[in-house]
Amino acid sequence: MPEMWIFDRPGAGHAWERALSELEAPPSPPGDQAVAESWRMDRRVCPEREGDLLAQCQCGDSPGASSWRRGLSRYFEHHLCRPWEDHPAGRPSNAANRIAGRVSPHDQLLHVASLNRILSFLGPRSGEDFKAEFRRLVGLPFPDRRPGDGGAPLLPPVGFRVDEIAAVLTRRGPAAVQRLAGFLVTALGENQPLWWASFAEEVVVHLAARDGGGLCKALGLGHLNTGEWLLAWQYPVMAAGPLLRPTVVEAGDSPFHHPSPPGFPWGITLPLVDGWPRCREVVHRPLRGLSAASLCTGVLVPVEDQPTVYNQVLELRQTHRAGLRDEFPSPVAQAWLTRYERAS
Repeated sequence: MPEMWIFDRPGAGHAWERALSELEAPPSPPGDQAVAESWRMDRRVCPEREGDLLAQCQCGDSPGASSWRRGLSRYFEHHLCRPWEDHPAGRPSNAANRIAGRVSPHDQLLHVASLNRILSFLGPRSGEDFKAEFRRLVGLPFPDRRPGDGGAPLLPPVGFRVDEIAAVLTRRGPAAVQRLAGFLVTALGENQPLWWASFAEEVVVHLAARDGGGLCKALGLGHLNTGEWLLAWQYPVMAAGPLLRPTVVEAGDSPFHHPSPPGFPWGITLPLVDGWPRCREVVHRPLRGLSAASLCTGVLVPVEDQPTVYNQVLELRQTHRAGLRDEFPSPVAQAWLTRYERAS
């Protein structure tokens, strides 16, 4: 891998060179090395957007890895979790990642989210009115306490009552799941991140089988764990609004996002199992209002047999790139892949 390249541009003297060098230097964990690799190779971040990042992350002139990550976290919270009308991804500086005219407005997208993590996020931020409405919708109290733990808040990945909530909602049927989904999305409010989505035709077989592990493997959701429950939304492109090719900025410090090749107009998933097909992926503004309820599939999907792949992420990425070499034979794509090959 070339040193001092950032966003697939020579970056000698770049403010973030120290941070990325620390992340990728042994004995850094494989996930840290994968994060640094993605930020070095993602040419989808244009110089104008890079300038905005440097100005807004506020992590100093030459931050180390920890300071850089804290700055990235602040940027995510304050600049990427905001209404679409003032979102950095929607500005002209990101126009090259706008997907327009390539799909029918009637093509179907699929977005999934962990019910466990939504509840964990909302618990400390929600008042009694929210919890009363939750109890009315579900018939169970909000699961923000574990028995015998001294009142500690619910933490991901698995809350002791989420299985019970899923069982109750499944018995009540799809309409009950949809009502809760709409309620939770509304509670998340305007300041939530963009939604990641794939094309339903590429993964709907896993949804139909209620195979949450299959969805995670196909979509590269390596941060989720066995025992979590997925909410799913399936909806036409026209309900999503503008579609964008995701970049490493939206992925943040996820080791399971791999930049898509030059010339490819979409994002591309990093499957968690060798040999699984890659899927196209996009980001868009979150669904709102009635759409957040009515376009939910009404099915809660359990995550079972999810592989633990943090320690294997570099090998997964290497295999993924070998597949990209076969799929994208253009000289530009081949040169890009060669630039970031690791010594064996």
